[in-house]
Amino acid sequence: MSSKSREYMFGATVRHLAERAKEARLTADTAACQAWNARMLAFQGPAQPSPPLGDAGNAGFRYLEVKCLWLRGRPGGRPRLALKA
Repeated sequence: MSSKSREYMFGATVRHLAERAKEARLTADTAACQAWNARMLAFQGPAQPSPPLGDAGNAGFRYLEVKCLWLRGRPGGRPRLALKA
């Protein structure tokens, strides 16, 4: 007497739930980055806490704008860094 494997019985469910979790993470990361951007614009300055770089990359924000006190007074002192995926 043979029984069905666990992969056969639960594989589709596990894959479906993993895909839903991935979509939920993407939605949450995007919302966190958009909320942080709105706080930065509203308060015209640093808003803490900022989302982690991994969350920003996962949400599709591929460029990071860095502001530094040392670079503030220099011409062209706003470098853009590309995040590697």
